[in-house]
Amino acid sequence: FPGYKGINEVYYILAYNNKELGNHSEAQKYFKLASGKSSSDNTKLTAKSRLALADYYFNDHKYKEAVPLYESAISQLDEKWWTKDAFNLAWSYYRTRRYDKAINLMLEVHKKSGDKKYVDMSNMVERDIGIFYVDANRLNDAIAFYTRNGINYTEQFVKIANIIVSQGRFSQAESLLNE
Repeated sequence: FPGYKGINEVYYILAYNNKELGNHSEAQKYFKLASGKSSSDNTKLTAKSRLALADYYFNDHKYKEAVPLYESAISQLDEKWWTKDAFNLAWSYYRTRRYDKAINLMLEVHKKSGDKKYVDMSNMVERDIGIFYVDANRLNDAIAFYTRNGINYTEQFVKIANIIVSQGRFSQAESLLNE
């Protein structure tokens, strides 16, 4: 019954059940169908389907595909897990070299993490945002962020330098440590 009014609900239930059973390719197929069958009275379900699909893409390192799904979903949902989903979107921006968007979204996640309505992602933002700033060549902004939040930026830069050295980015690590 492809014309059934609640078809996206049926697809979502099939997707969710397959996900729970570990049938991830089937789950993705049904999440795609549920996310594409938006009805004006169930945009929340459509957004949840897009989030689930975005998470699959994110975990498969298909960041370019994850971005529009995350963007669409978090613009429609303002729930407890918004900060986690936005955090993943920020990483997707970073992985697709959209550093300024990644940083701006991380800052928003950090701010909303202070609200009890949302999952607190502040520690993860504080851990990761430095690398975003480094790759965007915005070290002064990194220093300002860490200082504003009472975090020793020198320690953060040492941690970041260790990460980028392990990636073979020696000259960038050296310049970071000379800041």
